[in-house]
Amino acid sequence: TLQTRQLSAAASRISVGAVPQGLEGLVFSDGALGSFANAEDLTLKSYSTIDLYGPVKLAASDGLRLDTREVRVIGAGGGEAAIKAKTLTLANSVGGAATATAGTATLTLDAANLYVEGEDKWLSGVSRVNLTAAERIIGRDDTTLYVPGRLDISAGGLTAASSARLFLDAAGDINVAYNGNAALPEFKSFGSTLGLVGKAINYAGQTRITGGTITLQARSGDVVLDQGSVLDVTSNVSRFFDKSVGVS
Repeated sequence: TLQTRQLSAAASRISVGAVPQGLEGLVFSDGALGSFANAEDLTLKSYSTIDLYGPVKLAASDGLRLDTREVRVIGAGGGEAAIKAKTLTLANSVGGAATATAGTATLTLDAANLYVEGEDKWLSGVSRVNLTAAERIIGRDDTTLYVPGRLDISAGGLTAASSARLFLDAAGDINVAYNGNAALPEFKSFGSTLGLVGKAINYAGQTRITGGTITLQARSGDVVLDQGSVLDVTSNVSRFFDKSVGVS
Protein backbone atom coordinates (compact mmCIF):
# COMPACT_ATOMS: atom_id res chain seq x y z
CA THR A 1 0.00 0.00 0.00
CA LEU A 2 1.27 3.45 -0.94
CA GLN A 3 1.10 5.83 2.00
CA THR A 4 2.65 9.01 0.63
CA ARG A 5 1.44 12.40 -0.49
CA GLN A 6 4.03 12.66 -3.25
CA LEU A 7 5.03 9.83 -5.53
CA SER A 8 7.47 9.91 -8.42
CA ALA A 9 8.28 6.78 -10.42
CA ALA A 10 10.41 6.25 -13.54
CA ALA A 11 11.03 3.14 -15.61
CA SER A 12 11.75 1.87 -19.12
CA ARG A 13 8.00 1.23 -19.47
CA ILE A 14 5.04 1.83 -17.14
CA SER A 15 1.91 -0.32 -17.26
CA VAL A 16 -1.29 0.46 -15.37
CA GLY A 17 -4.51 -1.52 -14.90
CA ALA A 18 -5.30 -5.12 -15.82
CA VAL A 19 -1.70 -5.81 -16.76
CA PRO A 20 -0.78 -9.30 -18.04
CA GLN A 21 1.79 -11.15 -15.98
CA GLY A 22 5.39 -11.18 -17.07
CA LEU A 23 5.65 -7.68 -18.49
CA GLU A 24 8.89 -5.83 -17.96
CA GLY A 25 9.10 -2.36 -16.50
CA LEU A 26 7.08 -0.82 -13.68
CA VAL A 27 3.61 -2.31 -13.19
CA PHE A 28 0.68 -0.85 -11.26
CA SER A 29 -1.97 -3.56 -11.31
CA ASP A 30 -5.67 -3.13 -10.62
CA GLY A 31 -5.14 -3.74 -6.92
CA ALA A 32 -2.62 -0.92 -6.63
CA LEU A 33 -4.69 1.73 -8.39
CA GLY A 34 -6.69 2.65 -5.31
CA SER A 35 -3.45 3.53 -3.56
CA PHE A 36 -2.94 6.41 -5.97
CA ALA A 37 -5.75 8.20 -4.17
CA ASN A 38 -3.34 8.62 -1.24
CA ALA A 39 -0.92 10.59 -3.40
CA GLU A 40 -1.70 14.28 -3.86
CA ASP A 41 1.06 14.70 -6.46
CA LEU A 42 1.94 11.84 -8.77
CA THR A 43 4.62 11.74 -11.48
CA LEU A 44 4.99 8.77 -13.82
CA LYS A 45 7.95 8.90 -16.22
CA SER A 46 8.49 6.27 -18.89
CA TYR A 47 11.38 6.18 -21.32
CA SER A 48 9.17 4.41 -23.88
CA THR A 49 5.40 4.24 -23.26
CA ILE A 50 2.80 4.51 -20.52
CA ASP A 51 0.32 1.71 -21.16
CA LEU A 52 -3.24 1.72 -19.79
CA TYR A 53 -4.71 -1.80 -19.78
CA GLY A 54 -8.47 -2.12 -19.92
CA PRO A 55 -11.03 0.53 -18.94
CA VAL A 56 -8.72 1.82 -16.23
CA LYS A 57 -9.23 4.99 -14.19
CA LEU A 58 -6.05 6.74 -13.05
CA ALA A 59 -6.47 9.69 -10.68
CA ALA A 60 -4.59 11.93 -8.27
CA SER A 61 -6.19 14.36 -5.84
CA ASP A 62 -3.96 17.29 -6.87
CA GLY A 63 -1.23 17.04 -9.51
CA LEU A 64 -0.64 14.23 -12.00
CA ARG A 65 2.24 14.35 -14.47
CA LEU A 66 2.64 11.78 -17.25
CA ASP A 67 6.09 12.12 -18.80
CA THR A 68 6.51 9.97 -21.91
CA ARG A 69 6.44 10.13 -25.68
CA GLU A 70 3.39 7.86 -26.02
CA VAL A 71 0.33 6.89 -23.99
CA ARG A 72 -1.32 3.67 -25.19
CA VAL A 73 -4.72 2.21 -24.30
CA ILE A 74 -4.58 -1.58 -24.59
CA GLY A 75 -7.31 -4.19 -24.25
CA ALA A 76 -10.13 -1.79 -23.45
CA GLY A 77 -12.26 -2.78 -26.44
CA GLY A 78 -14.81 -0.04 -26.98
CA GLY A 79 -14.59 1.06 -23.34
CA GLU A 80 -13.14 4.15 -21.76
CA ALA A 81 -9.82 4.77 -20.02
CA ALA A 82 -9.83 7.89 -17.87
CA ILE A 83 -7.12 10.05 -16.32
CA LYS A 84 -8.15 12.70 -13.81
CA ALA A 85 -6.40 15.26 -11.59
CA LYS A 86 -6.77 18.83 -10.44
CA THR A 87 -3.67 19.70 -12.47
CA LEU A 88 -2.88 17.24 -15.24
CA THR A 89 0.31 17.53 -17.28
CA LEU A 90 1.18 15.63 -20.45
CA ALA A 91 4.93 15.99 -20.83
CA ASN A 92 7.75 14.49 -22.85
CA SER A 93 11.20 15.17 -21.47
CA VAL A 94 12.72 11.98 -22.90
CA GLY A 95 12.31 12.83 -26.60
CA GLY A 96 11.96 10.28 -29.36
CA ALA A 97 9.20 9.68 -31.89
CA ALA A 98 6.20 7.37 -32.17
CA THR A 99 3.07 6.86 -34.27
CA ALA A 100 -0.48 7.54 -33.10
CA THR A 101 -2.12 4.18 -33.81
CA ALA A 102 -5.90 3.97 -33.88
CA GLY A 103 -7.96 1.58 -31.78
CA THR A 104 -11.53 1.30 -30.55
CA ALA A 105 -11.30 2.74 -27.02
CA THR A 106 -12.00 6.24 -25.71
CA LEU A 107 -9.44 8.13 -23.63
CA THR A 108 -10.69 10.92 -21.36
CA LEU A 109 -8.34 13.43 -19.75
CA ASP A 110 -10.14 15.47 -17.09
CA ALA A 111 -8.64 18.29 -15.03
CA ALA A 112 -9.16 21.79 -13.73
CA ASN A 113 -6.11 22.78 -15.78
CA LEU A 114 -4.53 20.57 -18.41
CA TYR A 115 -0.97 21.32 -19.53
CA VAL A 116 0.75 19.96 -22.64
CA GLU A 117 4.52 20.49 -22.64
CA GLY A 118 7.92 19.17 -23.64
CA GLU A 119 8.55 17.39 -26.91
CA ASP A 120 5.85 15.88 -29.12
CA LYS A 121 3.44 13.26 -27.73
CA TRP A 122 1.35 10.51 -29.29
CA LEU A 123 -1.87 8.81 -28.09
CA SER A 124 -2.60 5.28 -29.33
CA GLY A 125 -5.20 2.53 -29.09
CA VAL A 126 -8.14 4.91 -29.24
CA SER A 127 -10.73 6.14 -31.71
CA ARG A 128 -11.74 9.14 -29.61
CA VAL A 129 -10.01 11.43 -27.11
CA ASN A 130 -11.83 13.78 -24.73
CA LEU A 131 -9.89 16.70 -23.27
CA THR A 132 -11.94 18.28 -20.48
CA ALA A 133 -10.71 21.24 -18.42
CA ALA A 134 -12.86 23.17 -15.97
CA GLU A 135 -10.53 26.13 -16.47
CA ARG A 136 -7.95 25.95 -19.27
CA ILE A 137 -5.95 23.75 -21.58
CA ILE A 138 -2.52 25.37 -21.82
CA GLY A 139 0.41 24.58 -24.09
CA ARG A 140 3.98 25.11 -23.00
CA ASP A 141 7.25 24.91 -24.93
CA ASP A 142 6.92 23.89 -28.61
CA THR A 143 4.86 20.74 -28.76
CA THR A 144 2.35 18.72 -30.77
CA LEU A 145 -0.18 16.21 -29.41
CA TYR A 146 -1.09 13.58 -32.02
CA VAL A 147 -4.49 11.84 -31.82
CA PRO A 148 -5.35 8.88 -34.11
CA GLY A 149 -9.09 9.63 -34.26
CA ARG A 150 -11.66 12.17 -33.14
CA LEU A 151 -10.73 14.87 -30.63
CA ASP A 152 -13.40 16.50 -28.44
CA ILE A 153 -12.37 19.46 -26.28
CA SER A 154 -14.43 21.14 -23.57
CA ALA A 155 -12.75 23.92 -21.60
CA GLY A 156 -13.08 27.42 -20.24
CA GLY A 157 -10.18 28.41 -22.47
CA LEU A 158 -7.75 26.88 -24.96
CA THR A 159 -4.44 28.73 -25.10
CA ALA A 160 -0.64 28.60 -24.84
CA ALA A 161 1.85 30.20 -22.49
CA SER A 162 3.82 33.23 -23.67
CA SER A 163 6.03 32.40 -26.69
CA ALA A 164 4.91 28.76 -26.60
CA ARG A 165 3.59 26.80 -29.58
CA LEU A 166 0.82 24.21 -29.07
CA PHE A 167 -0.46 22.09 -31.94
CA LEU A 168 -3.26 19.53 -31.67
CA ASP A 169 -3.20 17.14 -34.63
CA ALA A 170 -6.10 14.68 -34.99
CA ALA A 171 -6.72 12.12 -37.73
CA GLY A 172 -10.47 12.60 -37.21
CA ASP A 173 -12.67 15.61 -36.56
CA ILE A 174 -11.88 18.18 -33.89
CA ASN A 175 -14.74 19.66 -31.86
CA VAL A 176 -14.01 22.48 -29.44
CA ALA A 177 -16.65 23.66 -26.96
CA TYR A 178 -16.72 26.39 -24.32
CA ASN A 179 -17.88 25.01 -20.98
CA GLY A 180 -19.44 28.28 -19.81
CA ASN A 181 -16.92 29.01 -17.05
CA ALA A 182 -17.06 32.81 -16.80
CA ALA A 183 -15.01 32.98 -13.58
CA LEU A 184 -11.60 31.98 -14.93
CA PRO A 185 -8.51 33.28 -13.10
CA GLU A 186 -6.43 35.76 -15.08
CA PHE A 187 -4.00 34.26 -17.57
CA LYS A 188 -1.72 36.38 -19.77
CA SER A 189 -0.35 34.97 -23.00
CA PHE A 190 2.03 36.96 -25.18
CA GLY A 191 3.16 36.03 -28.69
CA SER A 192 2.20 32.36 -28.54
CA THR A 193 0.84 30.03 -31.25
CA LEU A 194 -2.12 27.67 -31.21
CA GLY A 195 -2.75 25.33 -34.13
CA LEU A 196 -5.51 22.78 -34.71
CA VAL A 197 -5.29 20.26 -37.56
CA GLY A 198 -8.04 17.70 -38.14
CA LYS A 199 -10.26 16.07 -40.73
CA ALA A 200 -12.82 18.81 -40.04
CA ILE A 201 -12.99 21.40 -37.29
CA ASN A 202 -16.00 22.72 -35.43
CA TYR A 203 -14.86 25.52 -33.13
CA ALA A 204 -17.16 26.83 -30.41
CA GLY A 205 -14.46 27.52 -27.85
CA GLN A 206 -12.64 30.56 -26.54
CA THR A 207 -9.01 31.38 -27.25
CA ARG A 208 -7.33 34.65 -26.35
CA ILE A 209 -3.67 35.19 -27.22
CA THR A 210 -2.18 38.68 -27.19
CA GLY A 211 -0.15 39.31 -30.33
CA GLY A 212 -0.13 35.62 -31.19
CA THR A 213 -1.17 33.28 -33.99
CA ILE A 214 -4.13 30.90 -34.27
CA THR A 215 -4.45 28.44 -37.17
CA LEU A 216 -7.35 26.07 -37.87
CA GLN A 217 -6.75 23.60 -40.69
CA ALA A 218 -9.15 20.96 -42.03
CA ARG A 219 -7.60 18.20 -44.14
CA SER A 220 -10.76 17.31 -46.06
CA GLY A 221 -13.83 18.80 -44.37
CA ASP A 222 -14.82 22.28 -43.31
CA VAL A 223 -13.70 24.69 -40.63
CA VAL A 224 -16.84 25.96 -38.85
CA LEU A 225 -16.80 28.79 -36.31
CA ASP A 226 -19.92 28.57 -34.20
CA GLN A 227 -21.79 31.64 -33.04
CA GLY A 228 -20.27 32.87 -29.78
CA SER A 229 -16.84 31.35 -30.42
CA VAL A 230 -13.82 33.52 -29.59
CA LEU A 231 -10.53 33.64 -31.49
CA ASP A 232 -8.84 36.76 -30.17
CA VAL A 233 -5.28 37.79 -31.04
CA THR A 234 -5.89 41.53 -30.74
CA SER A 235 -3.25 43.88 -29.43
CA ASN A 236 -3.21 45.50 -26.07
CA VAL A 237 -0.78 47.33 -23.84
CA SER A 238 1.37 45.26 -21.51
CA ARG A 239 3.68 46.58 -18.83
CA PHE A 240 7.25 45.29 -18.64
CA PHE A 241 9.13 46.58 -15.63
CA ASP A 242 8.69 50.38 -15.90
CA LYS A 243 7.67 50.55 -19.55
CA SER A 244 4.29 50.16 -21.26
CA VAL A 245 4.60 48.30 -24.56
CA GLY A 246 1.92 48.07 -27.25
CA VAL A 247 1.52 44.67 -28.87
CA SER A 248 0.10 44.22 -32.35
